[in-house]
Amino acid sequence: MALFTHHPDYADLTPAQYLAALNWLRSAGLVDLRDRPAWPDAEAGLRAFLMAVESASPGCSSRPAMVREAGDAFGAPEAVLNAVTGEVHGKADLEERARIGAAGERALVQILKQAGWEVRHVAEESDAFGYDVAVTGAFGRQLHLEVKSTLHNGTRTVYLTRHEFRTMRADHSWRMVAVRLGEQDQLLSIVTVDRGWIESVVPSDRSRDGAWHTARLRIPDRETTAGIQGLEELVRSWDRGGDQGVIPSSREEAGEPALS
Repeated sequence: MALFTHHPDYADLTPAQYLAALNWLRSAGLVDLRDRPAWPDAEAGLRAFLMAVESASPGCSSRPAMVREAGDAFGAPEAVLNAVTGEVHGKADLEERARIGAAGERALVQILKQAGWEVRHVAEESDAFGYDVAVTGAFGRQLHLEVKSTLHNGTRTVYLTRHEFRTMRADHSWRMVAVRLGEQDQLLSIVTVDRGWIESVVPSDRSRDGAWHTARLRIPDRETTAGIQGLEELVRSWDRGGDQGVIPSSREEAGEPALS
């Protein structure tokens, strides 16, 4: 402790800050029970450090200066630094996409239920359906919604699996809806993506020896329609009134999501 109290190189660290940092290193598995370095080699140490940093502060591991300093501290060669950074970024990206996707599905389910719809969140049961949310109207008619979620300050870039695409082609009730979320995961807007456009942009297999599994789609605004297309037709079949269960279009004018 005297080192951090008197040594000029550590004059900006208080004992409390040192202890907090040491506890973080322990929790990340970077030091052993004797508080000595616990990583077997530069690659393992750098990976553990960057993953711990990313977990504590999402996006932090993408800062070039911090990554470079970490690489130098662990003595990681350039090739190792690039490989580990790419691995951590990929894992963090998958986790963030999963989080945003789940948040968008929950937000959409909530607003549909509030509007009086019978809703089943099938994605919480299985990935086998090829869509995320089933909305049921009169006479058992349904819409099957594949929900793609994006953040308010980003482009509508989404990922479509081959299974979802095959379901779209076989299921007339299938719709891709893109929801935009705010900073608190609140639902800002809902649009339906044109099926013909999806069909036209997915990759084509060039050989029986290779097939795409997931396609990255960047959705232009011109290929979307506000609200959930097809929901109005379900409403019209209800016995209890043509307008029940629909959020009025005036809500869209007020900046709120429109469902039809």
